[in-house]
Amino acid sequence: MKFIPRSLTKRIDFSDTRRASVIYGARQVGKTTLVEHLIGNRSYVWFTGDRMSHIERLSDESACELLLTKEVLFIDEAQRVPSMGLVLKRLVDKKSKTKIIVTGSSSLELSGKLTDSAAGRFEHVTLWPFSLAEFAQDVGVSATLDSFESR
Repeated sequence: MKFIPRSLTKRIDFSDTRRASVIYGARQVGKTTLVEHLIGNRSYVWFTGDRMSHIERLSDESACELLLTKEVLFIDEAQRVPSMGLVLKRLVDKKSKTKIIVTGSSSLELSGKLTDSAAGRFEHVTLWPFSLAEFAQDVGVSATLDSFESR
């Protein structure tokens, strides 16, 4: 499947490892696909809140150092990880060179977990469904307008 560039791509700064990038968005808007594209050829560790073994590993305080061994730590479906705010606080406070990117489809639930001592530790970004401008940038204005009704 072809990747369509998203307008918020430029907001994810891989050189800023002092803060975790938290990408909120409704289900199926492309959060995971966007992060996979952004990671590109960088080395990464991937966890998901869909797997109990991943949740247990993320919650293990002694495993923090091991999670930060690659260029990117990607945590998908983070709203399903209990105490996600505390987990991220610990990871960010390690001041490693690893970029931490977190996605969650339930912004209210996830943001509630991230309020615990979060000052300055997170960059919050919302990914909306595709805009007409994003489609037009990809396929051109004429083709976007021609397919407007079907979109």
